[in-house]
Amino acid sequence: MIISADINAFKSPSGTPLNRLKGPIMLRVLPLLTALAFCTTSISAQAAGIPTMPVTAGSTSTHSTSTVTAAATIDATAQSNLNKPLSGLTIPAGSFVSYCFHDIRDSVDTGADYDPNAISTTRLAQFFDWLKVNDWHPVSMQQILDAQAGKSTLPANALLLSFDDGLRSMYTKAFPLLKAYGYPAIFALQTGWLREVRAGNTASYQHEHFQDASNPAPVVIATSADAPLKPAVSTAATAVPGTVLYNNMALGAEGFLTPQQIQEMQQSGLIEFASHSDDLHKGIQANPQGNMEPAAITRRYDPATQHYESDGEFHQRILADLKRSRSELTQLTGTPPRVMVWPYGAVTPETRAIAIEAGLPYSLGLGDRTANTLSEAKDTQPYPVMDRLLVMGNPSPPVLMAQAEESLDQREPTQRAVQIDLDYVYDADPAQ
Repeated sequence: MIISADINAFKSPSGTPLNRLKGPIMLRVLPLLTALAFCTTSISAQAAGIPTMPVTAGSTSTHSTSTVTAAATIDATAQSNLNKPLSGLTIPAGSFVSYCFHDIRDSVDTGADYDPNAISTTRLAQFFDWLKVNDWHPVSMQQILDAQAGKSTLPANALLLSFDDGLRSMYTKAFPLLKAYGYPAIFALQTGWLREVRAGNTASYQHEHFQDASNPAPVVIATSADAPLKPAVSTAATAVPGTVLYNNMALGAEGFLTPQQIQEMQQSGLIEFASHSDDLHKGIQANPQGNMEPAAITRRYDPATQHYESDGEFHQRILADLKRSRSELTQLTGTPPRVMVWPYGAVTPETRAIAIEAGLPYSLGLGDRTANTLSEAKDTQPYPVMDRLLVMGNPSPPVLMAQAEESLDQREPTQRAVQIDLDYVYDADPAQ
């Protein structure tokens, strides 16, 4: 089956891209951009493809297929800069922020890359170093749940790291760094993609753009996320068999995790695998006009019958999808997942209840309006939807910090009102 996905096509109602950071935030970031200095380090990455990058001294990371030794060498001048905090920003006690990463590649064209959500290996390593220097502490889902239940407290400046979509770079780029720093993370897998690219099934799938289901975008052909891109030679309707159309790039099995890699990371104790759905990471036709909306929250419109999906049909479709994803993740990892990471951050109270019914009680979405707080959960069981900051544009650590700063700035949201005169929108007379 050919499956289509454009992870930049949809946004959470509360999601804010980096290019919409407020003026005062950017003014506070600009001085940091010029003052930022990181330590000089070296990484020996045998067959893992990780370039020289800053890493905390004395840490190690090992793969079964390739041994990656992180041996950092830090000169005295860089160390003096490294020990100076880069920001006075702190996360309040009882709160945490969360970041949503996607693909990690050695070379990313900042601000103009074909994948707007990709981050470079070096930038990710710099961010991990920034966390260490500034006393920020990545925490696991279990630490959050224990703190919610009153069994423990979160460390100061707590944050949750998450990586979406099940791309191969989770293993070759993110996992070695997480092990080197000892950071836990959530890896969200779209089980349908993993299953279909391994099977090499062939089928066409509509492209996921809001505007028109009948107007597919061109597709770029590549065998992996790090492969050189070839000219666009096809469309979503005629794409290469056995691939996922990932941001208009046809990714084959080489671009995604293998069962062996998943099992190795599960055994590390650092990675918790979550469902990213089985087949909901896509757009579906939402109305007679052909508009596309996220499959997880939309009543499908069938142009053949000219009818919308009923409430019962919608419930059954979402429930069956989540149950299948949970079952396949259990088979892959040996541990039933408990977290649902909603594609595009698209989740409603209705679909959250369906996820709980499917055995996925904890939900992650997207949003940057406020930080996540443990107090939100006191009267709501299980834990409410946790917002994550969407990482875009290959950001530097100061830009990522600015995102967190904005989420911690508890300003009243702007309210707008729009008046629509339906007489100017619709008229039963076709001539009008």
